[in-house]
Amino acid sequence: MNAPASITISIVHVADLLAEGERMPVNVCVIDHPHASVCYLMAPGSLQSQ
Repeated sequence: MNAPASITISIVHVADLLAEGERMPVNVCVIDHPHASVCYLMAPGSLQSQ
């Protein structure tokens, strides 16, 4: 029997978006899987606390 595959998820800050004088971070979520990597663009400000 094989050991379970290791999957990691990392959030990476890639840029800052400046709109109407307000800076918003642009982040991507990178999902590393033994068979492939997936990069998911997150909406600006989606990590901010409400």
